[in-house]
Amino acid sequence: MNGIRFNASWERRLSVISSLTTLILVLVVLETIAKASRFDTGMIALRIGLVIFVGITSALFFIRGYSITTDAVHILHFGWATSLKIKDLTGVEKVPLGAMSGIGLFGIWGIYSFTGIARNSTYGIHRRYLTNRFHAVALKFGKKTVVVSPDDPEAFIKLLRSYLEHFN
Repeated sequence: MNGIRFNASWERRLSVISSLTTLILVLVVLETIAKASRFDTGMIALRIGLVIFVGITSALFFIRGYSITTDAVHILHFGWATSLKIKDLTGVEKVPLGAMSGIGLFGIWGIYSFTGIARNSTYGIHRRYLTNRFHAVALKFGKKTVVVSPDDPEAFIKLLRSYLEHFN
C-alpha cells in the first residue's frame, strides 16, 4: 500500500493510560506466576485469559499511522488497515479541541488509541481513530464522519482537499 504516509502522534494522556495499563497487565501475569500454587487452575486461566483478551484486543486497534493513496485513506493498524474511499469524501476539516467532547459508545478508549463509535453535539454519532485529540481531523463522507489524528494535520488536510478538487 504505497502512498503518502502520516504517523500517528500520541498525546500525553494516551501515553500515560497505555503505559499504566500495560504495567498492570504485566503485574497481573507476574503475580499469577508467583502465586500459582495458591490459585486453582480456573483462577489462573481467568487471570491469564483476561490479560490476553485485553492486551490482544487493544493491540489490534493500535494505530500506526495513516496513508493516503489516490483512491483511499488507510488507517494503519498492526497487520491490517481500515480503508476509506476518497471518491466518497465530501469534506475535511481540522477539529477544534472542544468538539472532541462527547461519549464513547463502543470501542477502545485509551489503551493504545481512542478508537470506536462516539457521539457528540458537533458530529453526532461518528467513528474515531485517534491517538491525539490536538491533531484531530474530521473526514466527512456525506452524513457520516470519521475523526483521525495524523501527526501533521495541516498537510493531511491540504492533500485531501487537493484530491477533493480533483474528484469534484
